[in-house]
Amino acid sequence: MNIWYIVVGVVGVLGIGFASTWHGMFRLVESRDFAVEYLQKFQKFASTYEDGFDGELFYWLTHRGPKIQAELGVFGVADYRPPAANYMFKNYQLIVNMLPEIRSGVVNSYQIAACEDALVRYIGWLDDRIEESLARLRNPVIWFRNGFRWILALPVMILQWFGLIAEASATRFTSGPLFNFFAGMMGLLSSSLAVLAYVLGADELTRLLRSLIGWH
Repeated sequence: MNIWYIVVGVVGVLGIGFASTWHGMFRLVESRDFAVEYLQKFQKFASTYEDGFDGELFYWLTHRGPKIQAELGVFGVADYRPPAANYMFKNYQLIVNMLPEIRSGVVNSYQIAACEDALVRYIGWLDDRIEESLARLRNPVIWFRNGFRWILALPVMILQWFGLIAEASATRFTSGPLFNFFAGMMGLLSSSLAVLAYVLGADELTRLLRSLIGWH
C-alpha cells in the first residue's frame, strides 16, 4: 500500500466535503435572498393595493407564491379563522391563500402581518443556518464527514437522476439519522486509519490490520 494513495484519498474526500459544505451554504444564501426579495415585494403590495392595484407586482407575487410557500415549510402554515366565521382552517397556507384575499379587499391588517411574520421568521432561521455553515467551512473535520456523506449518498443520487426513486425519498434517506450516523462512523474510521498510516507507515498498518482480522 503506497502512502500517497492514502494522502490523495484523504485530500480528495476533504475537497469533496468542502465543496459540498460550500454548496449547501450557497443554496441557503440563495433561499435567503429570494425570501428577502419576496418579503419586500409583499410589503410593498400590501401597503399600496388600496391606493391602486399593481397588476405586475401581484402577478410576480402570485407566480412565485408556490415556491416561497414550499420553502417556508412549517413557518408558512397556521390555524386560521376567517373574519366573522365559526370554523377554523388547520394548516392554512398563508402566502398562497392570502394573496387572492388581499386583491379582493377582504383581508385585514392582522392577516397581512401573519404573512410578514412568517417570512421574517423564515429569514431569521436561514440566517442561523448560514452562520452554522460558515463555521463548518472552517472545520476540516466537517469537510471529511461531509465528503464521506456525499460519496455514500452518490448511489442514491444516481438512482434519483435516472428517475428510479423519487427526489423526496432520496432526500429522506440521505437526511435520516441512520445514514448520518453511518457516514459519521465511516468518516471517523477512515480518518483514524489515515493518521495511523501516517504514523506507522502504510506497510506496517497493512500488516497490523491483517493480523487483527486474521488475514495472512
